[in-house]
Amino acid sequence: MGALCKHVEVRLYGYQRQFRKHVQHGRSLSLSALPLQKGAVPQKYRELIGIAISGVMKCRYSALYHTEAAKLNGATQSEIEDAVHFAKSSAGWSTYINGLQIDFNQFKEEIRKVSKYIRF
Repeated sequence: MGALCKHVEVRLYGYQRQFRKHVQHGRSLSLSALPLQKGAVPQKYRELIGIAISGVMKCRYSALYHTEAAKLNGATQSEIEDAVHFAKSSAGWSTYINGLQIDFNQFKEEIRKVSKYIRF
């Protein structure tokens, strides 16, 4: 995708029209351009993050979009599955510790101790 998509604008006709109605300040955005902006994280990994987020949000539209974009940027099926497993694990542990109302300061202290131990 990368360099090729810099010159290609994908139009999501009906959806894009609806989206533009709700953009603040009367500014229109190209949905296809937002994820293609350069950043510190390479595009393939940005799309894998998008897949993970779409799984947690349970958004099939985002899941389809980011899966196809990840594949176009060289992601393998194994990498896609790994991103989804990581999201599942993170969401699951978040549910667990929030549901049990574990003290945040205690949690933060324990995480920092573990990190310090691993660094040395």
